[in-house]
Amino acid sequence: MRLLFCLTHAGLFRNFESTLRLLAERDHDLHVSLDSDRYPSEAFARLLADHPNLTVGLTPRVVADRWTALGTQVRAASDYLRYLDDRYLEATKLRARAARQAPPWLRPALALLGDPRALDRRLRAVERDRPLHADTTAFLRERRPDLVVVSSLFGSIVQHEVLRAARALEAPSCLPVASWDNLTNKGLIHAVPDRVLVWNEAQRREAVELHGVPAGRITVTGAQSFDEWFAREPSTSYQEFTKRLGLRPDRPCLLYLGSSSFIAPEEAGFARRWLDALRRHEDPSLREAGVLFRPHPQNARQWDALEGTEQVAVYPPSSLAPQATGSADWSREDFYDSMHHAAVAVGINTTAMIDSAVLGKAVFTVLAPEFRETQGGTLHFEHLRSSGGGLLNVADELSQHLEHLRRGLARASEPDERARRFVSTFVRPQGLDRPATPFVVDALEEAAAQVVTAAPRVPGRRGLALGAAATLAAATEGATRRAREEARRRRKRRAKRVRARR
Repeated sequence: MRLLFCLTHAGLFRNFESTLRLLAERDHDLHVSLDSDRYPSEAFARLLADHPNLTVGLTPRVVADRWTALGTQVRAASDYLRYLDDRYLEATKLRARAARQAPPWLRPALALLGDPRALDRRLRAVERDRPLHADTTAFLRERRPDLVVVSSLFGSIVQHEVLRAARALEAPSCLPVASWDNLTNKGLIHAVPDRVLVWNEAQRREAVELHGVPAGRITVTGAQSFDEWFAREPSTSYQEFTKRLGLRPDRPCLLYLGSSSFIAPEEAGFARRWLDALRRHEDPSLREAGVLFRPHPQNARQWDALEGTEQVAVYPPSSLAPQATGSADWSREDFYDSMHHAAVAVGINTTAMIDSAVLGKAVFTVLAPEFRETQGGTLHFEHLRSSGGGLLNVADELSQHLEHLRRGLARASEPDERARRFVSTFVRPQGLDRPATPFVVDALEEAAAQVVTAAPRVPGRRGLALGAAATLAAATEGATRRAREEARRRRKRRAKRVRARR
């Protein structure tokens, strides 16, 4: 099988490392096509060296001509309209982010038409009949893949054009969902692939209800990106682990898992208040516990202020973050050891909570007011609260949260039953003892065997509408570019003020 596997950049191969490895081991001709060469990965380079039948290259750049600019604006407009649905009533931050990315002409068009659904149908018709990107189409003709895998349709212009070309050339296509929030927290699937692979039944419903994917195109595989945690063993003893971090080996370690900059842009300030409350607690099991703060890879710098505190470690430091090193590699061995040796895990809203659950750790959170928009205001957070009966031990305020932690520490020597139920529902619905990766690879092989036909392209009146829309897009392109440049300047000024306060 000749397979074209599209990734945004090499750093994201971790989500599909086991999938790519098994495909290569099954002797498929596998080409990984990257949107960008930023964030190179030594781990990815080792995978390439291990398998000569696995090659890598760059996907053709999508030049911002009139038609691609139109496509970008039309898709951004549809992405915003989804957040007007009642299901996103509380998603104020997600809606605001989509509004910033929407084209200037959207609000006048919505006011003129009045019905978001009717406007969305017209936008989708324009996007469906927009001309294909010539270089991308030529790229697929040259490679002649038996299957095109797009791993990120949410914000990747390059992969969206690859999928459109694949559909036109009758090449089977597949989207394996990369992360737990992709179907709720990102944009829409604007061109539906022939096959969509989801982790669980909750994602199956999201694909159907939020994206309009026909149920017959969806396969539930489990979450392959967590398979490695089921097979790993710690590389250090608890004594070695705590000594390296400067923590006391005769006290338990609490693992605080940092969230992304979108979820928690000023999280270190909250973490300082959380730590102060912990140190003032009357129970010495909390007051004297070691605390390991693990920053999110894309949100690491703010945590430097917590370094040097007694019985506290921040690791990895911001000097090892991708923005500082230019590399995507953070040690998975260190991450596993951090979760394995932790007594319990704490966080706001991050994938690492699921990672910790796989290791049987109890996971705790508090509904802090500053994170209202990115906890209850996001649909994917509800997975943590309800799937399999709910993973999280949720507190409404800090004193209740500390009581939860005190009880959690008392039973930390045993695997957490809530975590087990959640993992069996959300991560491995095919069975706790059955890795997801073989299900993913089997589904990809089945997708390659599909016979597909090109999506029809309707000439006539739609062509006139398309021309009018292109004229509109060209007229607003300069204004949109200037607005985005000004937004970037505002973000830089805001980041500079934040650094100055530190």
